[in-house]
Amino acid sequence: MKKFTAFVLTFAILILLVGCQETHPQNTNVLKAWSGKFSEEKLKSAITEYQDNYTNIVSEKDNVSTVSFETGFETTACSVIRLSPTDETDIEVELHGYIDLSVGANCDGTTVTVPINWWYANDDSRINDYFVWSYLVRVKDTFGGDHYYYFRVDYPAHAQKE
Repeated sequence: MKKFTAFVLTFAILILLVGCQETHPQNTNVLKAWSGKFSEEKLKSAITEYQDNYTNIVSEKDNVSTVSFETGFETTACSVIRLSPTDETDIEVELHGYIDLSVGANCDGTTVTVPINWWYANDDSRINDYFVWSYLVRVKDTFGGDHYYYFRVDYPAHAQKE
């Protein structure tokens, strides 16, 4: 009987601990693609998963200037390491090379924030021909590990800069 009571009490404590855990809601439009080293194959797999299971973030010029998401761990650094347009077939295209590091990211504790309003300030007409852009963000944890997050932003034609 004592063993049974101890088991029930242990089980109750475990239920309470699980219920009290702090949760980190993810932006449902941001995919945690993988952890570890970068590879083109992992990126291709992340793109396919995103296309199958996620929706683009729709950017309206007047009310969306950043995308924020929670990592669930303390961050030490983060950056947009790849930014590329997608064509009408939803495939990423290379526009005179990827536009690396032209958009920064900000880490604050477990939150990563990426500015997405850069597109409206750009005077390059080639860039404005594409309305969907993909972002690959690398985040470093406190142990030096790399984690990659992927999302796409749809810049509606009616929200183009004037």
